[in-house]
Amino acid sequence: MKEYTLSDGTTVTIRSYEEWLWDRIHMTEDAFREKLEKRKKPVFETKWDPTEKVIEFYRNRYRQYVDRIHLDHMPLTFREYFEAYEGMTPDQFHEMCAGTGVSRIDETAWFESIRKAWEEHENNIIPF
Repeated sequence: MKEYTLSDGTTVTIRSYEEWLWDRIHMTEDAFREKLEKRKKPVFETKWDPTEKVIEFYRNRYRQYVDRIHLDHMPLTFREYFEAYEGMTPDQFHEMCAGTGVSRIDETAWFESIRKAWEEHENNIIPF
């Protein structure tokens, strides 16, 4: 773990990639890579990701983890918050909901919960 001072003076602890990965899957990257290499490609499975693509997925998730630590201390517009924390724009969110059959009522409730999380984020920022 590493202590890091943000621009607002707040000190946060950021886990290393290996520590973060261990907490998620209880393996080091080398052990995980070895396990992925040993798996057999399924006969009837249409979606099968090669080892490097799976590893890259976890590396991207770790980058998001670190980015979010920094974003927790910065004022963001709702759209910036949405893109950073949900990984998509509000329009993409709507398309995803429509494409997966989520009802308008559930979509609206989900969207509002994201808006409330953004408001909490904005209310909890420590001013300079």
